[in-house]
Amino acid sequence: MKKTLISGITLTILGAVLLGLGILHHGDHNLIWHDGGFKIEDTSIKHATFKEVHNLKINADDDV
Repeated sequence: MKKTLISGITLTILGAVLLGLGILHHGDHNLIWHDGGFKIEDTSIKHATFKEVHNLKINADDDV
């Protein structure tokens, strides 16, 4: 029982350290498969308010 408790605590601490390292290295971004390899998805959200806009044209390389 004592060995199981020590192993559980050790693995919990190791998991917390690995989680912290992942977050510090931008692990909160999505990992996607793109053009035959993995890519970290780089997204940005822009908010803008315009009055009386009737047409909107967006030129972007990525999906909008």
